[in-house]
Amino acid sequence: MTYLGNKFLYPVVNQSEFFKEFKNTYSKKSKKIKLIVKSLTLLDACIDSEGIFIPGKSTIIVLADSVSDLKYLSALINSKLMFFFLSQKYPSSSYNQGINFTSDMVNSLPIPNPSEKIKNTLIDYVNKIFPIQQKLYSEQDIKKSERLKIESEAIEREINNEVFKLYEFTKEEVKIVEESMK
Repeated sequence: MTYLGNKFLYPVVNQSEFFKEFKNTYSKKSKKIKLIVKSLTLLDACIDSEGIFIPGKSTIIVLADSVSDLKYLSALINSKLMFFFLSQKYPSSSYNQGINFTSDMVNSLPIPNPSEKIKNTLIDYVNKIFPIQQKLYSEQDIKKSERLKIESEAIEREINNEVFKLYEFTKEEVKIVEESMK
């Protein structure tokens, strides 16, 4: 987690104290499998496949029926296309060269129900990128870290390509999105 410029691999909250203090919907949601979406600057989501993380300030919780659904949603939400979509739909929500996201904005994302083949392709890419990113965030060796980053970016490009295909974007439309992201 990155908060105010600092990176935390394992930020810790005493769960029993948290659940005593917060007996509301928020605490109930935190016990479920979920996608946690950072709601400031860049559209960025991570999966809590065990329901063990308590989302911090400035996050949006997305619940789903299965971890595979969360992986599919993660691939879409973390894609360039979804950030482009929200930045075009909500240009007045700009914040620090990004967007201050709301749950309504995330709920407005056009999420298609693709064939199992397409969905599984995206899930496979998410499964490939998980261990790489876990190593990347804990790696101390700079050279190894750079290799992992290159590997991760290659898979991110594949995910973006699959998302563009899913939405049937032409090469020209892809170029518009790519150019806007620079």
